[in-house]
Amino acid sequence: MKAINRVFIVALTVALVYFVGELLVRVFTLPVSVLRVGSALLPFLFAPALPLRLLVPGLSLTTYLIVACLGWGLLVELFVAIKQRRRTDTFV
Repeated sequence: MKAINRVFIVALTVALVYFVGELLVRVFTLPVSVLRVGSALLPFLFAPALPLRLLVPGLSLTTYLIVACLGWGLLVELFVAIKQRRRTDTFV
């Protein structure tokens, strides 16, 4: 049960980061340097959805965001599982 909670917590955190950034860009006049940093981080945010984007190019941005958020959650869960596995292997 902890694993599925961790996946969704990470997914919601990534979605929150995306929507806070979107809100800041739309509401406030930000300096160009801040916009450059945000635009440089956006591909990193959508990186887990890249295989889907290459396979199905016609899907909406919302679909890609959902896949990216869940992808980050699964990547974090995979990292935790590998970390726990390495920890148990070293003590045996």
